[in-house]
Amino acid sequence: MRVALVPVKELRRAKRRLAPLLSPEERWALSLVMLQDTLAALSNVEGLNRLAVVTSDQTVVELARKAGAIVIQEDEQRSERHSVDQAADILKARGARSLLVIPADAPFCSGGEVRCLLEKAAAEPSITLVPSRDGKGTNAILKSPPDVIPSRFGYDSLRAHIAEARKRGVSYEILELPSLSLDIDEVEDLLLFAQEASETETYRVLVGMGVLERRHASPSA
Repeated sequence: MRVALVPVKELRRAKRRLAPLLSPEERWALSLVMLQDTLAALSNVEGLNRLAVVTSDQTVVELARKAGAIVIQEDEQRSERHSVDQAADILKARGARSLLVIPADAPFCSGGEVRCLLEKAAAEPSITLVPSRDGKGTNAILKSPPDVIPSRFGYDSLRAHIAEARKRGVSYEILELPSLSLDIDEVEDLLLFAQEASETETYRVLVGMGVLERRHASPSA
């Protein structure tokens, strides 16, 4: 069984680096709609058997259940690494042979590219890594089995994942996928996303917020 796992932190704490451009309420709304787009993109991918979400946020729990996802609810999030690795153990115990970890803030996520990622996966034990736009971070990782290596997040996580794979004798592949390379953490990411029209709910929400116009009117933001 192949499972896609989306880790989601508490929405009220999310996207603080977007504070120069968005209010707390707007950051909350953006985080929620990006998650909706991500779950929608993953819901019909051939080769994925189930969706799962790990979170301590009750709003996210309700949204994930409506989307038909397995919900792994935490009392509190200690760290993203802890959340993902604990969820990996739980999902492996429920029969998962492979785990695809996808961020909740990648609204460009394409079902076709996710299917490509699954098709290119090597036999276990193995990992397939999708780099972030700067080539330093990891925007998606397919792990077979789910606990084949510990998770790493943040700056230079791509190199850290490769080091873990080499240390454990696990085969790895790096696969560049445009739809997964852009996650929205910084104002620059948000503006880059908003400049290209898309059919996502995230784009429609940002247009409604007037993000591009606001940025042009306030270049110091």
